[in-house]
Amino acid sequence: MKQFQNVRKIFVSGIRLQQKYFDTEAFKEFGARLLDRPPNPLCGHLSYDSDDYWQCRIQAEATSENHQSSTCKMGRKEDKTTVVDPQLRCFLLPISSLNFVAAINSSCAVL
Repeated sequence: MKQFQNVRKIFVSGIRLQQKYFDTEAFKEFGARLLDRPPNPLCGHLSYDSDDYWQCRIQAEATSENHQSSTCKMGRKEDKTTVVDPQLRCFLLPISSLNFVAAINSSCAVL
């Protein structure tokens, strides 16, 4: 899709930056490296590590990692049934107080 070509180019520049990080002594000290994953069959016709290859992989495999699951109640901190205030600041709740942990993103309450 042509409308996302610029977005894919931005992702590729992020991959190139990450590759530079892996080439530093600090990263080498810990053995950091890109994961060896099998090539995506949709991109097998492209030369590995070319910009076109990475753009193909991004288009074929990119997905959201935000873990959306539902909504939570917004309101005043005094209301014990609310989770966030209007500025999206999470109230500190013991995780055990959440009745339906699977129905919300529990990161807010746990953090």
